[in-house]
Amino acid sequence: MDILSKRIIMTVMSLILVGGTLEAVRRRSLRERYALLWLLSGLAVLMSAAFPSVPDFIARHLGITFIEGASYLFAFFLIMVIFHISIAISHLRATIEAQARRIALLGAEVERLRGERGKSKS
Repeated sequence: MDILSKRIIMTVMSLILVGGTLEAVRRRSLRERYALLWLLSGLAVLMSAAFPSVPDFIARHLGITFIEGASYLFAFFLIMVIFHISIAISHLRATIEAQARRIALLGAEVERLRGERGKSKS
C-alpha cells in the first residue's frame, strides 16, 4: 500500500470518528464532556494525514521512530480514556449512593406515615 492510500484511509477514518462523535452528541447518546477526547483524537489523526511530515519531525526531535511515537500516543490515548471513564464511574457511584440514601429516607418516611395512618384508623 502506498503512502497516498494510507493518508486517504487515515483521513476517512478520522472523518468517520469526528462525524460519529458529533452525531452521537447531536442524538444525545454521548455527552459533550466525553466527546472532547474523541474529537481531539480524530482531529489529531486528520492532521497527521494532512501533514505527515509533522509526526516525523516530532519523532526525529524526540529521538524515536514514528512507530514508537504512534505506539506511545496510542497508549496515552487509552490511558486517558480509562482515566476519563474512571472519573465518570466515580461520579456515578457517588450519585447512586446519594440516591440510595434518599430512597432509604423516603422509605422510612412512608413507613412512619403508614404507622400514623394505621393508628388513626383504630
